[in-house]
Amino acid sequence: MTLKTLLAHPSLNRDKIDETMEAMAEAAADHAEIDEAIKLGGEGVAAAAGVAIDEDDLQKELEQMIEEKEKEEAEEREREREREREREEAKARQEMERQEEAQRRRQIEEEREQKRAIVENGRATPVSEEEERQWEERWLAAQAEKAAQAQRDREAENKRRARWEEQERAGVHAA
Repeated sequence: MTLKTLLAHPSLNRDKIDETMEAMAEAAADHAEIDEAIKLGGEGVAAAAGVAIDEDDLQKELEQMIEEKEKEEAEEREREREREREREEAKARQEMERQEEAQRRRQIEEEREQKRAIVENGRATPVSEEEERQWEERWLAAQAEKAAQAQRDREAENKRRARWEEQERAGVHAA
C-alpha cells in the first residue's frame, strides 16, 4: 500500500474528522451532565434519608484509618526487627558453637600430648592408638549428638515463636 492510497481513505477526509470531533465534544458534554446529575442525586438521596455528610466525621475516620495503617506497619517493622534479632542470635550461637568445638579439639590435642609426655617419662601406663581413637570417636559422637539436640531445641523454639506470632496476628485481625 502506498502513502497516497492511505491518505485517500474516506475516514481521513476533513468532514469525517470534523464529525468525529463534534461527537467527542457531545460525549464530553453528556459526561459532564451525567456527573452533575449523579452528584446532585447523591446529595438529594442523602438529604431525603436524613443523612448529613459531615466532613469532620469523614476526616476523623480517614485519620483513624491512617493511624491504624501506621500502627500495623510499625508492628510489622517490630516483628521484622525481632526476626532479624533472632537470626543474629542464631548466627552468634553458631559462631560460639564453632569456637567451642575448635577449643574442644585443641583441648583434646593438648591432653593427648600431655598423655604422651607422661607415658614417655614413664609415669603412666601407655594407651594404645586404638584405645585413643575409640575414646576420641565416642567423645566426638557425644559432642555431635549434643549439638544436634541443641539444634532440635532451637528449631522447636522457633516453631513455638512462629505459632505465637500467627496466633497474635489472627487475634489482631479477628478483633
